[in-house]
Amino acid sequence: MHGIRGVALLLVLFHHLGGAAMWVPGHDVPRALYESAGHAVDVLFFTTGFLLFLPMVLRGAFGSLRSFAIRRFTRMGPPCYVCILLILVLFPLLSDAAVARISDRGLEDILIHVTFLQRELSPENQGFVVNSPLWSLSVDAAFYLLLPLIATTYLRHPLIGLAVMVMASATWRAVFIQPDVVDPVQADMLRFLVQPPLFLADFASGMTAAWAFVRLRERGWALVHPRLTVAAALGALAVLLVLAYIGGSNLPYHLGVFQDPGAVRMLLPLALLVFVVAASLAPAWAQRPLANRPLSWFAEISYSVYLYHYPIIFLGIFTLGISRDGNFPWLWTAVVLPATIAIGALSYFLVELPSRNFGRRVSKRFAREERTRPASPAPESALALGDSNRV
Repeated sequence: MHGIRGVALLLVLFHHLGGAAMWVPGHDVPRALYESAGHAVDVLFFTTGFLLFLPMVLRGAFGSLRSFAIRRFTRMGPPCYVCILLILVLFPLLSDAAVARISDRGLEDILIHVTFLQRELSPENQGFVVNSPLWSLSVDAAFYLLLPLIATTYLRHPLIGLAVMVMASATWRAVFIQPDVVDPVQADMLRFLVQPPLFLADFASGMTAAWAFVRLRERGWALVHPRLTVAAALGALAVLLVLAYIGGSNLPYHLGVFQDPGAVRMLLPLALLVFVVAASLAPAWAQRPLANRPLSWFAEISYSVYLYHYPIIFLGIFTLGISRDGNFPWLWTAVVLPATIAIGALSYFLVELPSRNFGRRVSKRFAREERTRPASPAPESALALGDSNRV
């Protein structure tokens, strides 16, 4: 799963670097796959659902709500807050073009970002415009709030839960999509379309994949059917590529990801479910493309890299003046990618990792206190009832 997250982030970076260079592939198949690369965000949501639900499947219960909240906040909050602070402080010191690009920085907008409500309450000012990918953190935060409410029921009925959440995503899309609008970016409906309910199918597919992985592993599926497992992973990967091509070739406009055909949008997370479960159960040799140290290290710092890649792209546009001539973005990649990885690594080691470690220590302390806390004494009436029943 670390490897899949790393690949997804690389696709996001490639997608945004291509947009910065004003580059689009000239041939149909590469162009369609490039347009669909934006669905890597769906893959990131999928991995979140998988990795958060997997411990619950193993435990058979949700666990401590307080520990969950502490871990999630210390994982996502401090690195994002530092990134926002740097944007607010440093961007006004840059070129006039960069200063003109950054939008309202009032107290209300800051509070909206601090509470991770930028997608819901301020879609036109996400990341103060210069870091618009922060919109996805609103979706993550909404899932963190939803998961404790549905985890126990979902664990009992993972297939029904998947069907319900896929239908909810499909219904949301059907209500807010506007097929007759040539450029939905100009339509107000798009603000309502790209909201947390649209991505319920991604999170649900990840959750059900975690359940299926544990159940099949307990039954020794990988030992009994190693070849079938590899074949299923390859087949699911082929289906993903076909769906990506169909979706990318039918987008209503350039970079119109999330407005691809509804059937494609619903089938993508389901095909990803099959691929992830099969790949997770496959022999070690088949996992090497996704389970290697360089990719795992990149995935480990991926959140911090994601936070900073877009502001660095804006620096390239408005301060460094890197060419946007429509050619393949070699120069953009050579400048932005190393800088993003370097700054992301600094953020990881200086902010994200200490914050995560602090969250783990605090959550473990609370968990120990909850385990050692004596049970509340039963009311006298209940004790009396128990005595009478025993008699």
